[in-house]
Amino acid sequence: MRILKRTYLLYFFIFITGVISFVSCIAKSHNVEQNIQFNYEVTTVSYLGVKRKEKMDVYQPLPSHKLKPTVLLIHGGGWATGSKNSKREKAIAVALVEQGYAVFSIDYHLTKFDGEIFKSKIKKPGWPQNIYDCKSAVRYIRKNASIYNIDPNAIGVLGCSAGGHLALLTALTSKNKVLNSGGLYKDISSDVSCVVSFYGIPDIRTWGGGSFMGINREEYAGQWALASPVTHLTAKSPPVLLVHGDSDKTVNVSLSIDFAKELEKKKVTHELVIVEGGEHSFNLNTSKYDLGPVLFKFFEGHIGSVNKGL
Repeated sequence: MRILKRTYLLYFFIFITGVISFVSCIAKSHNVEQNIQFNYEVTTVSYLGVKRKEKMDVYQPLPSHKLKPTVLLIHGGGWATGSKNSKREKAIAVALVEQGYAVFSIDYHLTKFDGEIFKSKIKKPGWPQNIYDCKSAVRYIRKNASIYNIDPNAIGVLGCSAGGHLALLTALTSKNKVLNSGGLYKDISSDVSCVVSFYGIPDIRTWGGGSFMGINREEYAGQWALASPVTHLTAKSPPVLLVHGDSDKTVNVSLSIDFAKELEKKKVTHELVIVEGGEHSFNLNTSKYDLGPVLFKFFEGHIGSVNKGL
């Protein structure tokens, strides 16, 4: 376990004067945005089919001549709110693509409430369609690896908060017949090489399940266990990076600490980084901490060196 203390910038960046142009265009049915400064493009695709409103943004480093390692990014928001367009998710996607990773950032099925979110009765639960969508995203990436020029054997997954829960569940259940029975492209593997959870929820029976399950915990104990990543751990589980703030008042840091203990018991390769003073929903880089090196080192160790892959 590492404790990341607050750090402040020790030097000033030199600003380059000039005009930075952003070019956007429509290509076929996809929206394409090119960022000339950092040399990447963003394409929006209907990864769940044209009838679904939820889309995927594909961040592609340019130019791309060799196979790239890839990160699937799953947004947070309590399983009922949030978007791939949220400020945090876009910042993480840009940080990764600037390192040379292809990033696939998704929207997925969210819980619908009768009235006020989280305070009224669930009208349409997020479960199990939310995990089906995440697994469909992995399969879409692998199915279209040659189109996007990515390495189908070098896919990592990252999520924040509720997205951290779905990222963990996606990574730890690639062989689970029940959870792989839904969604699209079911003939394709949903295996991933590693997973990163930023203040995610490893056991929804302890916290959070009532926000998206839509079924009684006592009566459907098996479903609640199925939706809890901790119940799927084996010695063959992929490497896990847990990042959590010790001042998180929404998802207590003890959830990640307890999960790390379970990872240790199963001898799963893992790292727990506790951010001193970190509250809920922080980004990679702020004036207080810099998590970029931690994240990039983890991905480089488990889905390959980006610099060598471009």
